Amino acid sequence: MDFGKIIALGTRDELGKLVGENDVINIDAQNAGEEVLKKLSSLEGVLRVSEEKGKVKLIVNGAGRMLASIVSVFDNGQCRINSIKTEESNLESVFLYLTGRALRD
Repeated sequence: MDFGKIIALGTRDELGKLVGENDVINIDAQNAGEEVLKKLSSLEGVLRVSEEKGKVKLIVNGAGRMLASIVSVFDNGQCRINSIKTEESNLESVFLYLTGRALRD
């Protein structure tokens, strides 16, 4: 559900298949403005990008091969990366994939 509307139905496994074998990359960064987010979105293999309070979340096809390109976007944008964490897709990444937004309270 998103804003009271059903956006997808299914079991956890069924919903996970919507994202497929993609990975999630969480980046804690300073100064990740609109220009950086646009550049990240335009990278081949990046499926979704969201940002909230300095936390950038990407759904990508193959985190290992994408990391160097992603870091270079931050370098060129004069941003500071505090941490990077990769993970397999989960229900939060399914929500991001479907809505383009991270989960919120």
